[in-house]
Amino acid sequence: MNIFQPTFQSTISSRNGLLSTLDASDFARLSPHFKEVPLVAHTVLHESEDTIAHIHFPLSGMVSLFAANSDGDIVETAGIGREGMIGAAVAFGIQPAFGRAVVQVSGTALRIPSVQMQRLADENAGIRAMAARAQEVLLVQAQQVAMCSVVHGVDARLARWLLQARDRIGHPTIPIIQESLAQMLGARRTTVNLVLRGLVASGLVRCRRGFIEILDAGGLKARSCDCYDAVKQQLERLTPSPNAAAPI
Repeated sequence: MNIFQPTFQSTISSRNGLLSTLDASDFARLSPHFKEVPLVAHTVLHESEDTIAHIHFPLSGMVSLFAANSDGDIVETAGIGREGMIGAAVAFGIQPAFGRAVVQVSGTALRIPSVQMQRLADENAGIRAMAARAQEVLLVQAQQVAMCSVVHGVDARLARWLLQARDRIGHPTIPIIQESLAQMLGARRTTVNLVLRGLVASGLVRCRRGFIEILDAGGLKARSCDCYDAVKQQLERLTPSPNAAAPI
């Protein structure tokens, strides 16, 4: 007996925007293979060049995708939360992983074996189209981040990242340390610390050990670059926002 009945689909679809794009029959094909699992902060879901064993659909929390060089430097190329999936390329038979996937904010996800996902995508146009949406989401983010890193300063990029994290986790308090922020933005920790002090002094955020709380999202958006709106508009076009945070 399949425990993933229509009421379950409605509940899950309200928690993951990408799954909400599936019709009932397509969801029913996937659901017997789902297992709800915890996403624990700092867990590496896969490394670059790994064969991806499982695809994850976050229901809460946030996963960051990183590109790395031979010296060990890493930069975040995309973030994935309740709107998407991790490992979408596997649905098209693309292996191994191009970059590293790390849980940035703890939460939960629906996990499905990659072999099952690839088989179902091969057999079903709706599931294949969903995976294509997820790939487009990653491409949109990677292109915008590449431009943003060259054109905009650390202050604007940090404000943009905080707002995007808020949107993905649906909460203004973001569990993050300054060292991780610096890594993701490709900036010095001293620079990130200086920018955060300015945001605190302006009453836009509050910092406490291991957390940054957004106090004034509108004010923070004014400090952000236009990349925030550019990515948000594309994500809203591609995937509905489940239980979205309060609009800015």
